Order: sequence, then structure tokens, then C-alpha cells
Amino acid sequence: MNTDELSDLLRTLPPPMDGPPDRFEIVQRRARRRARTIHAGVAGGVAAAVVAATAALLLSPPPSTQSDGPDIATEPPSPTETVRYEDVGPLPGATRAIDLSEPVEVTGTGTDTVELGSRPDRATAANVSVVCLTAGRIVYPDGASIVCDDPASESEIADPRSANYTLIDLDPGQTSLRLRAKADVGWKVVANYVRTETSEWGVNAHGETFGVQRHGKSPDLIAVYTTDGKQGYAYVEDLDGRWPVPTSPADARAQQEANEDRSHSVPVYESDGETTIGEYTIGP
Repeated sequence: MNTDELSDLLRTLPPPMDGPPDRFEIVQRRARRRARTIHAGVAGGVAAAVVAATAALLLSPPPSTQSDGPDIATEPPSPTETVRYEDVGPLPGATRAIDLSEPVEVTGTGTDTVELGSRPDRATAANVSVVCLTAGRIVYPDGASIVCDDPASESEIADPRSANYTLIDLDPGQTSLRLRAKADVGWKVVANYVRTETSEWGVNAHGETFGVQRHGKSPDLIAVYTTDGKQGYAYVEDLDGRWPVPTSPADARAQQEANEDRSHSVPVYESDGETTIGEYTIGP
């Protein structure tokens, strides 16, 4: 097994709940991009998917119902099922992006640098949207990537933000973003500077924190959508217990094969951690 095959295998496994400090932040950014990019493929005939760490939590509702409010976990409904998702607004611990500059549009091929222009004093991140102009793989500065079987639709190329977006943290003084792709892969980027603000978690009567991932850490109860579209909270320890951390590449492969056709459900509560309102399902 070569390095690329091993990386692809490990990406199919959910991340361990006791992983690196920035794991949930990475999951949040990449899962949002994954959901929106897959939606772009359905709407525009582009079979697109994000090659990133597969998460036990998808931290946004399906794109067809997504607002600028919650970043909470959900699994997409079956094709024959109609689920209405609540618009609950920003949740405790959510990050809000405030635009600080006009967007720049850059069209490129292969590996290239996107210049963002003069950086406002309070900028902490960039809001970045990327669409494919050809088939191929495009790697973001944070290591996540999108893979397109075909070019994006005309409407998505005209307005990449209708297809996907992600927030990429900027280093002090950073004014550009580096995208990587093969020489014949074309892409279009729309990006601008933003300032991010993150709210505090809520705390229930038992002293348990609830909300969404915040600064690379998770609360005791993390926001999810139930299978019937209600917003609630699941205990992180319940989600963690469903997916043991692989101890080796062989163990990773064994877990992948064992869980390929299996699903797991955990209870979903109100923020009190006691009142059950449904369940959250992981897997097919």
C-alpha cells in the first residue's frame, strides 16, 4: 500500500474525538465545503466531492435548506424522504464572519497564488469560494481539496459563492492564498478579507456546555439535526464511542470494511441534556 492509498483509506474514517486541538475546526470548515460542493454537483451536473477528513459530524444542514445561521451536524435524508430543517439562527460557539473588503475574482490553471490585495487591520481570515473550470482536483491552502468530474455549471462559474465557501485563517501579514492543482486543471476563485467573531458556549443547569465547536474544542453537547429535522444536541462521548480510533493501517481497513454498510444512532436532546427529542444517525 503506497502513501496515497493509505491517506485515502484513513480519510474514510471519522476523526477521533480526542484528536488534535484543531480537529473540530477543520471538520467544520471541510464538512461545510463538502456539503455545498456536493450540492453544486447535483444542481449543475458536476460530480464533485471534497477529499478531506470524513467526519462523524457534518456541521451544516443540507445546502438546499442552509441559511447563514447554524453550523450544526446532520445527515442527508434519503432521496425519497422530505425533511424540513429548522432555521434556528447562530448557535452558541458559532463563528460569524464580517466582510472587510470587496471580493477579488481570479481565474487560474494549475498551481498558482491568489493575491487578496491590501489587508485591512482587523482581518483574521479569508472567505474563499472555488469552482472547477475543468475536471480535476484543486487543493486549498489548508490541505482540503475538491475533486470535480466535470466543469461547474455556468451559473456557478459566474458566481462561485453559489456553489461553496470556506473560511481560511490567515497568518499575520498574509495577503495571498496558494492553490495547488495539476497543470491542466482550471479553476476560478472569489475571495475577500473577513473578521471572525466566535460566541461563547451555553451552559445548562448541570454545568454542561452546549453549542458548536469553538476554537478547536468541542462542548459536552454538540449541535446536531435529528433524522426528522429538529435541532438539538448529542453528547460528544456518545459519538466518540461509536468509532474506535484505528491503531494501525490494517485496523483502519478492518474498521472501514466492518462499518461500510452499518449505521449507528445516538440520542439527541434539548440543551438540558435530558429531554430526548430524536436521534442522530451516523452512516448509510
